[in-house]
Amino acid sequence: MTSPHSSFVYAIGDEADAARERSIGPRWMPMSIGLIASAVFIIVTIVNIFASGIPNPVDGTSAWDSEVPFPLIPLPSWLTVPFGLAPLLTAVLLWKVVDARHKGLLTNTIVYSLTVFLLLPIMLSWAYPEPGGIADGDRSLGWHWLGAPLALVGAVVLIVRRTTLPASPVPPVEHDAFFLEEVELRRKARYDKKARARLDDDLADLHARQAAARAAGRPAAEQPGTAGEQPGRDG
Repeated sequence: MTSPHSSFVYAIGDEADAARERSIGPRWMPMSIGLIASAVFIIVTIVNIFASGIPNPVDGTSAWDSEVPFPLIPLPSWLTVPFGLAPLLTAVLLWKVVDARHKGLLTNTIVYSLTVFLLLPIMLSWAYPEPGGIADGDRSLGWHWLGAPLALVGAVVLIVRRTTLPASPVPPVEHDAFFLEEVELRRKARYDKKARARLDDDLADLHARQAAARAAGRPAAEQPGTAGEQPGRDG
């Protein structure tokens, strides 16, 4: 079973299943790299706007007459388009190792694909004109938009995989009230400073109550000091 720290809490089976589970993180790496790259592209664009202003679509000069030509830092399409393959590559890598337990992971991946990876290339295409692109008034859009259809194909493959997920090979875990209480305590501690300060004390109290409940639920023969005792014999 995964730790209560995890947002995706589900059972893990034998060693083969555990190894398959450990492989999911590395297989999701294309999405991680793509999201980091997307953040860098956005930061570069913001820097360019602050340095030069929004480019004038007619003559390419700055909207506030900055002496720095736009863009200060070029962002060519050949650098951005390959990252549109991240959703498709992730879908291919995850296809054989995911099951019904991973619906949440695939849902998040689909959302990223249809937002960041689909919309950002279109925005970059408008911000960074390139010769030979689609005409937009007196200029032509950059070729960055080619990353959008690549991301859309990846999103479609991810949706197909999510709707055809096989059943989990491990029976679902029925969490007791103590486990759910611990998850809630840790969740609150992430956002509430007071809850975070008393987390250790709250967990110690929870574990003490859990141990007491388990001890109270044991058969009498399992209680400490009762093993081997037989009534009616003095020794």
